[in-house]
Amino acid sequence: MKKEKTAEPPADVVASDGLPSRPTKQTVDPQSLRVLVIAPPGWGKTTLLSAFPDSLLLAFEEGHKFVECNKIVIDKWEGTEDGVDDDGNLHLSALEAFKRINASERFKFIIIDTIDAMAKMCGDHFLALYHGESLGDLGDYGKGYDLGQNTPVRKSVNSLLKTGRGMGYITHQKIVETKNKKGEIISAKKESSMPTGIMKILYPQVDTILHGEFGEMSEGSKVRDRILRTEGSEEFLAKNRGGIFPPAWIVPKTPIEAWEQLQKFLTHPATCEPAYKEFLEVYEG
Repeated sequence: MKKEKTAEPPADVVASDGLPSRPTKQTVDPQSLRVLVIAPPGWGKTTLLSAFPDSLLLAFEEGHKFVECNKIVIDKWEGTEDGVDDDGNLHLSALEAFKRINASERFKFIIIDTIDAMAKMCGDHFLALYHGESLGDLGDYGKGYDLGQNTPVRKSVNSLLKTGRGMGYITHQKIVETKNKKGEIISAKKESSMPTGIMKILYPQVDTILHGEFGEMSEGSKVRDRILRTEGSEEFLAKNRGGIFPPAWIVPKTPIEAWEQLQKFLTHPATCEPAYKEFLEVYEG
């Protein structure tokens, strides 16, 4: 999956001192994006990412039954055995799934659903291995979390990133409240529910953090609008590296239309402004 290097770079790219001779700009392939999606339960996080063409879902927790896509159900952290359930889903351990993906040229976009459940499964594995009751038992000053959670998750995720694939990380939303000395809530921010150590690993690696929220139920619709935000604020954790996406937009109802919209934001940036304007007219007007 990696892009091959040319044997001898063109003369107009490398100067006489062996360093770059001119600025470059990379064309963003939507399937090569590294995306973190945060949203409340039932928002449609899995449905959104599974609409990416040539994607593979690694299901670390339940909630994928009605999502039709290529998927592997992850039952445990380590082990080589496999099996197929009554629905035709392949079951593997996490490490075996990573091993098979890395050895294959198939699937351009890998979805981890959820990163929270992946971290928990990894931690439970090492707690059982080292007979601990909590990750703190495995080492002082954060060493236990590094041994039983952060390092193995980081190595597994990085092994997939090195193949050049796009990555979609799904996490749940939690509300972090700040209180004053009287115990009164002075602020509340919607953030990710994944462990802090894992968030520190993923945040620098992702191109964008899409934060989903529910909107209103438009006339003639049976479901509420789905809204995505990429502009972080005191209320939302979000990220829009390079400003490639609108600050906020209303997501189309069908998964394929949602994918096509994301694709157009990258391939036809002029579509970003109308999508943001629609959001402002409906929800900020």
